[in-house]
Amino acid sequence: MLDDMGDWQHDLSVGHLAYYLSRHAAAETWSAAEWPEPQVVQGWIDAEWSDVQHLRMVQRWLEEALEAVEEVPSTGWKAYVRSCADLTDRHLTSAVARHLARTMRRVSSYLDAG
Repeated sequence: MLDDMGDWQHDLSVGHLAYYLSRHAAAETWSAAEWPEPQVVQGWIDAEWSDVQHLRMVQRWLEEALEAVEEVPSTGWKAYVRSCADLTDRHLTSAVARHLARTMRRVSSYLDAG
């Protein structure tokens, strides 16, 4: 999932329908001859905060994966999953910060125009 989120623009440009892209529009959109432009998809992501929603889903999956192997003596696997969880946390922090900054810019513009 993190990979899909990180390279959705490339997937879009080459016509590769990964899970993350598929969640932003109906199936008819992706079966059409021409797919939406990147700025349209980015608009969907921004409006719905879908990046934040998906990152939270990844966080839950990773937490569940760690819980599932809690009793298994596999420090390598646990370290790998923890590193994925840390990366997810960093992506989530960045995504929320981007959304909040964009929201604050809109509020500021509104107040300046008022």
